[in-house]
Amino acid sequence: MLGLREYIPALTGLRAVAAWLVFIHHFNPFLKGSFLFGLAQQGYTGVSLFFVLSGFLLSYRYYDTRLSSWQGLSDYFRRRIVRIFPLLFLVVTGTFLALYFLGRLEYEQPFKEYILNITLLKGFSDQHKFSGVAQTWSLTVEEIFYLLLPAILLLHRRFHWFFITLCLIAAMGYFLYLWGADTGRFLENIPFLVHYTFWGHCWDFFSGFGLFLCFRKERVPTFTFPALTYTGLILYGTVLFMMTSAYLADRDSWNNSLFWSHFVMPISFATLMTGLIIEDSPLKKLLASTVMQELGKSSYAFYLLHLGLFSFLYKWLGWTGYFLFIALVSWLVYKYLENPVAAFFKGKLTRYQPRSS
Repeated sequence: MLGLREYIPALTGLRAVAAWLVFIHHFNPFLKGSFLFGLAQQGYTGVSLFFVLSGFLLSYRYYDTRLSSWQGLSDYFRRRIVRIFPLLFLVVTGTFLALYFLGRLEYEQPFKEYILNITLLKGFSDQHKFSGVAQTWSLTVEEIFYLLLPAILLLHRRFHWFFITLCLIAAMGYFLYLWGADTGRFLENIPFLVHYTFWGHCWDFFSGFGLFLCFRKERVPTFTFPALTYTGLILYGTVLFMMTSAYLADRDSWNNSLFWSHFVMPISFATLMTGLIIEDSPLKKLLASTVMQELGKSSYAFYLLHLGLFSFLYKWLGWTGYFLFIALVSWLVYKYLENPVAAFFKGKLTRYQPRSS
């Protein structure tokens, strides 16, 4: 496939950028009400970048493997569990213990909230989505994609369904919403469904999946200069400008920039990723540098740790100091905890290696 290798360094570096965007959203350093403040508020778009990356990378990794077999599915799901849950368990448990000993565990049913966090079930409820480790709502979105990916790939391999599968997923989300809203226990309202669930973000993942299919069919345009890289950046910049303008005009509206955030933005990310894969550019060299590789690999730890346990340090360290502190702690956690634990469990999975088609 055109320009694709087993490991794509620039995309690993891009993961760090995605995590940093979310950090900027949560710790906005600019004057409230200013254009720069509104722009920084759009840093939550880093979550969508994570989703597009997942859609591309997991499709690339698993499209030609036999996920329809028991051994293939077993290996796939075990690897996904190892990727997410060991560090999640430690961070969630540490957060709840810290809140308990500090006397700040203010939930009516703290054990219930803990279980909802540790199982990621909280991401199905508008009421519970920000409980515990607030940012882990997005991991529920990611896990639903993990669950559905084998079926998505199977439908495409057998029937070449792309948009039909997308429509089926949207219909699934709508019927689940009707059921959940009727009971009042999950998927309680449309704004929550659109902004905080897999069904609202499915185009993010499918943009990544579609990008993989373009590479597979060798339908990626090539230029003598990094046109796709710069086009992706310009398009994303346009999206940010439109979303910032809409945010400053009406901060309480949930649907004033959906076209840009839920349709155009994933396309801008896919375009940028295409350029980073097949074109040479200063940005590609930067993202593929040794430092960015380490920061990209530790981006999951950064994402989990930046908001929660250490947030009290922000007022003493300031924006830059706190950012550097979290980056360092995240790298240490990745190098000496997350990576060794993942390597240990992956060693147990060698007998479940998926076969090529």
